[in-house]
Amino acid sequence: MNGLARYDAAKRALAELVNIDEVKLIRDKAIAIQEYARRAQDKQMELDACRYRLQCERRAGELLAETVSIGGDRQSEKAVSSAVDTAFNIPTGISRDQSSQWQRLAAIPEDIFDKKVESLASPLSAKAILNHQKVPQTSGDYNWYTPEKYIELSREVMGSIDLDPASCHEANKIVKADKFYTKDEDGLLQPWYGNVFCNPPYNFPNVEMFSEKMVDSYKSGKIKQGILLTHSSTDTRWWHIAFTSSSAICFTLGRINFLNANASEKISPLKGQTFMYFGENTDRFSESFKTIGSIGIFYER
Repeated sequence: MNGLARYDAAKRALAELVNIDEVKLIRDKAIAIQEYARRAQDKQMELDACRYRLQCERRAGELLAETVSIGGDRQSEKAVSSAVDTAFNIPTGISRDQSSQWQRLAAIPEDIFDKKVESLASPLSAKAILNHQKVPQTSGDYNWYTPEKYIELSREVMGSIDLDPASCHEANKIVKADKFYTKDEDGLLQPWYGNVFCNPPYNFPNVEMFSEKMVDSYKSGKIKQGILLTHSSTDTRWWHIAFTSSSAICFTLGRINFLNANASEKISPLKGQTFMYFGENTDRFSESFKTIGSIGIFYER
């Protein structure tokens, strides 16, 4: 039995459980395995355990939702708490926040939930999956479009922009990517290929997930080249993961004045920006991007 078949069998067994105590116990074991794998640096085991933990939390949410529905009283938070904590003997180890979050996981259609879980490039929380549904439609932070001169530098380095995975029709008038994904298509669930330019939504956890997908897509050979534009968030884990996986980087001199939805007014962020390059044309990247900032090249990667 291969890994996917085992995972599907485990999901089916989980779906048959009707006791929240049992589901929570399995979920806690998955967390323990996830932590063990993290310490052992077994990324695949860690990711598999994370996916199964999320499935457990979704199943717990289904059971919790059924319990509150049976209670028949949704008039107040106190009534719901009473139904959950007393009348139906739900484990006190489940907090109200967890109960709410897990029920929201259960409310996501199963096919969409499975796609989101399977698309994870690294372990993320249930909250991240929920926020995953709120990917802004445009490149950048909501309506923050990348000015044309930076797009042209990117095209100069890569030769073309085959894909912009976090965009919209208005943004692509500037980027002119051969293919782009909108909010409704959800670029995190779609295939990445060729030469990719990505100015992701900067709200968390979307910026982390788009950055991780860029890293994973390049390392796995799914894309040929990539340029990732983000704030210079050097105090964050996701930024350092992208930074240490990239081939070269440009720290911009001054902040980029992004464009609004009409591509007319300029929006100035509170932080500076970095362009991370993933690919073999590091010399070309240096020549092109040194005109806008300081360059670092990682020849040993």
